[in-house]
Amino acid sequence: MEGWLWDIEADGLYLLSKKVWYMRFKSLDGSKTMYLHPFRQPKEYVTEKIIEWINSFNDGAIAAGHNILGYDAWMLWKFFGIKPVVGKGGKDYFGGKQVQFVDSLILSQYLQPDLMKHSLEYLARGSEDEKMDYRAKLVEAGVMIGNEPKGHEFSFYHDIMPSYCDDDVDANIGVLKKLWKQAKEMYGDSWIHPSFK
Repeated sequence: MEGWLWDIEADGLYLLSKKVWYMRFKSLDGSKTMYLHPFRQPKEYVTEKIIEWINSFNDGAIAAGHNILGYDAWMLWKFFGIKPVVGKGGKDYFGGKQVQFVDSLILSQYLQPDLMKHSLEYLARGSEDEKMDYRAKLVEAGVMIGNEPKGHEFSFYHDIMPSYCDDDVDANIGVLKKLWKQAKEMYGDSWIHPSFK
């Protein structure tokens, strides 16, 4: 299973976001990783590093994450011009490079339609890489009271955020591997089709 997984932390949902705080990229085998602080770094530098990362993998490598097709891939297009093309001619492309997008949110819904939740927090529960409760950590650190509106915790950057995002990436890799194994058990070794999203 060659490829990588990534996660983005920003100040809002796609249409409302104005800043990307932090991004973590990690190969699925754990052999390499990259992090960026786009709000602190020049846009050209961030774009160049992401393109280098994508191109360091073979054509057709997996580009994965949780809700990447609903958020993260589009954030890279919005802020850095790295365009995701999903299913064009039966193939996916990211920044012009052929990839295979695998969204663990959609994969969970596909394999486990009767599950009561498909959030990363729910799917990683009980594993060694459980998702951090970022909001609770900010309250504990005295940065928030706890009664702020949902999502307020992402309206500003805090030094806890990189650990939160890194934990999400590790939790998501574990969830993805578990779902991948389940898919192979259900549908055989060649379960993934280029049109699967």
